[in-house]
Amino acid sequence: MWGWSHGSAWLDDETARAYLARPPHPEETILRLADELGARGGRVLDIGTGTGELARRLAPLATHVDAVDVAAPMLALARTLPGGRAGNIRWIQGRAEEADVRGPYDLVVAGDSIHWMDWPVLMRRLADLLTDEGRIAILTRSEAPTPWQPQARQLYGRYSANQDWLPLDPVEEMSSRGYFEPLGNWHCVGAPVRQNVETYLDVLHSSSGFSRARLSPDACAAFDDAMRVLLEPHLEDEH
Repeated sequence: MWGWSHGSAWLDDETARAYLARPPHPEETILRLADELGARGGRVLDIGTGTGELARRLAPLATHVDAVDVAAPMLALARTLPGGRAGNIRWIQGRAEEADVRGPYDLVVAGDSIHWMDWPVLMRRLADLLTDEGRIAILTRSEAPTPWQPQARQLYGRYSANQDWLPLDPVEEMSSRGYFEPLGNWHCVGAPVRQNVETYLDVLHSSSGFSRARLSPDACAAFDDAMRVLLEPHLEDEH
């Protein structure tokens, strides 16, 4: 249901571009992560960094950030974005399970990425890379309820490239398998985001199941057309 066969979607240039449409993490989330580092900062490992949002925003609050991603297109884009050339960020291409990282780390962050990793291998490695007081922060984002959500779910089930997907909580799943003991669960409500239809479609196509690299052109076009019809009654007049 999860794993590299699904995560490989982000090796594609177009999927990396679509990822930019995702709303940013709330500032409250970044400050909460900074609290884990303390006033003196610390060393951070960002696994599955993608376009490097967490790495770039944590860099001013940390002494050093190693940002790892298997996808070269994602890392190339990350370097061009605000903060991407910070002197204390080291961009590393490779899988988190085996990349050339240099611990120890005070904080490991995984933003919408840990689904795609080999958990037994990864968690053994992180146990060796973390300081004695080090923490792992697993971040997930979800869309607030919308009027079109029930109908959209039907379209997701019809068109998704991940037909074996199960909507499980990775923290609950990993802790139930004994990989770690959760120290807490923190929820932050982000500010509302206004997007046009095409940007919203990019958000959907930035996910593994709807990556344009994994859907056939016909399926992609049919999905987009169906979503446009579904969203049309909810559009606001821009004038």
